[in-house]
Amino acid sequence: MFAALFQRAQVTVDNAIGQALSRAVIAVPFLVAGGFATAALTVRLTRDLGSENGYLVVAAIFAVMGLITAAFVRVQQARRSKFTSVGNADAAPLSDVPKSENAPGNAAVDNELFAAALTAIAPIALPNLLRNVLRNLPMLLAIAAAIFVITRQSSSSTSDGEAAQSAP
Repeated sequence: MFAALFQRAQVTVDNAIGQALSRAVIAVPFLVAGGFATAALTVRLTRDLGSENGYLVVAAIFAVMGLITAAFVRVQQARRSKFTSVGNADAAPLSDVPKSENAPGNAAVDNELFAAALTAIAPIALPNLLRNVLRNLPMLLAIAAAIFVITRQSSSSTSDGEAAQSAP
């Protein structure tokens, strides 16, 4: 009796994970393209407007994009809550629900689904993740060392330049 329920839950979790991975695979090229477009726009604006003004314009563009995205998400959440309250006439009114459960993202069902998905995928994903990290460990250490050297070199050259300017 419970075996069918567990199999159904496993299939649901597998479908949710598959959909999320499909969306992520589709989104990656667009994110890379967006990064290159942002870099090109930044270079163009810093060439035309100067470095400070160019960076300020790029920051303003991202702030406006963030505000538009936040407004869009808020409208979508309001629509969802309106449809769920209209379609579920037998449900308790929102005023009867405790405040901790009324907050978005704190639904017990979402937490249980996330825990079930994490429990289902962790034994499969963790060994692969560790294997990939260990396989690429020399490259990761080289990148970390390069970042360390670059940051140390830029800070030491700045202090050397300041010392040279202060000396007569």
